[in-house]
Parts: sequence; structure tokens; C-alpha cells
Amino acid sequence: MALSTGDLLTLAGALLYGVNLVITGFLTKKFDAPTLTYLELLFGGILFLICALIFDPLPTAADFTPSTLGSMIYLTLISTLMAQNFQNIAFSRVPAAQGSLILCSESLFGMLVSVLVLHEELTATHLLGFAIIFAAIILSEVRLHPRRLSKGSSAAGSSR
Repeated sequence: MALSTGDLLTLAGALLYGVNLVITGFLTKKFDAPTLTYLELLFGGILFLICALIFDPLPTAADFTPSTLGSMIYLTLISTLMAQNFQNIAFSRVPAAQGSLILCSESLFGMLVSVLVLHEELTATHLLGFAIIFAAIILSEVRLHPRRLSKGSSAAGSSR
């Protein structure tokens, strides 16, 4: 079974998402969350613009309809700037591990909203993905203690 280009891109995206969580957890403890948000969006915007200039055709004036501009403004200010700012503020107030777990549940809420609001079809693959992510979040929060072998033994969990 070989990995496709899409599989490799998905794995790379997951790796970069993990790196983003670690770096954000570190930086939100050292810097002001709104400033960090603005810098993230500035550098992200520059990188996206460079990639767009390389890989996409230049838009024409006809592409910038009032509807398109309104959508771009909404996505920039509300869905990106405001949401990322709230996320960074919250992340700065909890331990990085807990913040990462909460952010990992984002895909679960995305699926739930798409089913409830947009009436998207829920497939077995969706349910399996939901179960795996949910189980991983629960397992990462549960502290498993080693079993005691017997009362007389000196197992790692027994007291002396």
C-alpha cells in the first residue's frame, strides 16, 4: 500500500499543525496574544501572497465584485483575525497541553456543525474519524496508573 501525494500532503499538514501548536503554546506565554495574532496573520498573508503569485493566475478587475469583496472582508476580519485572536488569548491562559487538546477537537466541531447546519451526509468514514480523534483526546487526558502486582511486592505504584 503506497502513500499518494494527497496522503503525504495530509501528513505534512498534520506535522505543521503540531509544530504550530507547540510554537503558539510557547509564544503566547511570552508575548501579548493580540500582537502575536497580528504577526501570525501578517507573515501568513505574505507567504500566501507569494504562493498565489507563483501558482495562480492574476485576478482581473471583474473578479472583485461587491459579493467577493464582502466575503473576503468577512473571512479576513471575523473568521480569521477575530477567531485567531480569541484562540491565542485563550491559549495563553491554559497549559499548552490542554490548549493543544482543545484545538485538536476543532475538526470534531466542524463535522458536527456541517451535519447540523448544512445537513451534510454523515458517512461511516466520518464516524470512524470522529471516534479516532475523540478517543485520542480522551486517552491523552486520562492518566493511566501502573497496576500493583500484590500487596507484598514493591511495584512502582506501591508506597513504602
